[in-house]
Amino acid sequence: MSDAGRLAPAALLSCTALSALGDYLAVTALALYVQQTSGSPITVSALMLAGLLPLVLFAPLAGAALDWFEARRLVAATLAAQAVLATGLAFAQQLWQILVLVFLLGTAGAVTQNGLLALLPGLAPAGRLAKVNGWFEAGRAAGVTLGPPLGGIVATAWGPQAALLADAATFAALCAALRLVPSRPPAVTKRAGRSGRDLTAGISHLVRHPRLRLALAVTTGVTFFLAGVNVAELFFATDTLRAGGAGYGLLVGMWGLGMVAGALAVGRWPPSGSPALMRLLAAAGIVAGVSVGVCGAIALFPVAVAGWALAGVANGVLNVTLRTLLHENVPVELHGRVFAAQYACYNAAKIAAMVTAGPVVVLLRPAGAVVAIGACTALVGVAGVLMNAIRTPRE
Repeated sequence: MSDAGRLAPAALLSCTALSALGDYLAVTALALYVQQTSGSPITVSALMLAGLLPLVLFAPLAGAALDWFEARRLVAATLAAQAVLATGLAFAQQLWQILVLVFLLGTAGAVTQNGLLALLPGLAPAGRLAKVNGWFEAGRAAGVTLGPPLGGIVATAWGPQAALLADAATFAALCAALRLVPSRPPAVTKRAGRSGRDLTAGISHLVRHPRLRLALAVTTGVTFFLAGVNVAELFFATDTLRAGGAGYGLLVGMWGLGMVAGALAVGRWPPSGSPALMRLLAAAGIVAGVSVGVCGAIALFPVAVAGWALAGVANGVLNVTLRTLLHENVPVELHGRVFAAQYACYNAAKIAAMVTAGPVVVLLRPAGAVVAIGACTALVGVAGVLMNAIRTPRE
């Protein structure tokens, strides 16, 4: 293996972690700026939706493009575009300008997020894919954990412009790191032809494959309920636990640290075979749900800290297990479209949770909402374990 080949995994994974850090640093600073200038929670929600909606709306086209064209060049081009857009966002003044640029960043993100996953198999042999997935998820989780507090610090000290320019620099760094990654030739040639049916090939493959269909259903359900925690935990920490802003920050941080630990652990010691991977994925949903539910029922801050950490471990295990399942059971020529379909389901679940979690917190109060979220999450995991057990003897 060449020196570039040996450096590729470390360079790409470290720059991916740095880019995730930059993204959440910028989102936090931008959200604070929009909240301070508009004073309306509606505008903050509009900002979040402007970034999430393109990841759902343009997923089929982004996935198809990754399979139609050379993926490394396409991802590099969109990362360069994101660097330019983030730089422009740093100098945007009007709300409409901010929303348009965030929407365009999300549109490019539909390519880059799924493209990076499609490029991962080129970093290691098939037997080490779980380890690569573990490091990838751990890096992203670390960035997601450190980004918000750093975003608040940077925005307070130097303003949102500095955070957005830092994010632009991380896009450029990740773009440069891609030069070390092996290319991924187009899976669909011009001679073979491209049709509208190609756009839905990813979701079609997931639906036709029983094990992947079950994995997608379980992870989408778990994501929907656990995303509700993001809404409930603020009120749970400050109102129910009386832990204040520092306590809320500690809960968020413990979940993120748990994700890092869970991702590294399952990457280091992955189960062998699709049935075992699916069983672990569903079990992770049960652990996450029970951990959260117990915290709501007991409502003591030390218990919540431990429960949030354990739920984060389960969350990291679930994410790595799902990606390993997809890498091992999806033809290379469909990686772009399959990961785009899965990521669209993930973001659609998050959007649905943002809409529904607020009323649930009001209706059940924070502790009751946390218990309900945990119970529903655990039930999804139990259903996954049972369905996997029923299917396994048939194979």
